[in-house]
Amino acid sequence: MASLCAVPGRRPAPAPRRPARPRPIPGRGRARRAARRRRRRDQRASGLVRESTGPRSREVLAGTPLKAYTTAAHRCFGTDLRPLLPEVRCPVLLLVGEHDTRTPRSHAERIAAGLAHADIQEIPGAGHLANVDAPRRFTTALQAFWSAMSG
Repeated sequence: MASLCAVPGRRPAPAPRRPARPRPIPGRGRARRAARRRRRRDQRASGLVRESTGPRSREVLAGTPLKAYTTAAHRCFGTDLRPLLPEVRCPVLLLVGEHDTRTPRSHAERIAAGLAHADIQEIPGAGHLANVDAPRRFTTALQAFWSAMSG
């Protein structure tokens, strides 16, 4: 019987493996997504939950690469900087979207309590990404803050 090996006495190289299929993420099935959408729609309709992000915010987030978003989220939510707040001596402006359910005004109030000079302003009609949902109002609030600091 003839050997298929290039070198007598050696086994042939194994065939290249197909890449492993990505494993499904638990809770991401079509039925669960549909149920989640129905639940959110019903909550919004009942007034229990307001939409945290506007259509423009969702569009911007949809265009963000997943790796960049998850890295930013880990950095943002995985670090507790509250012990450093008393060291901040400059004036701070905390802008909060009126319909932000992810980081509501109560979060900003807790941050402001740890700062020497803090001002909280709510951006009407904005969600979590106030600078995207209401860019003019956001910019106006920043400009007013900067004017007050320089004048």
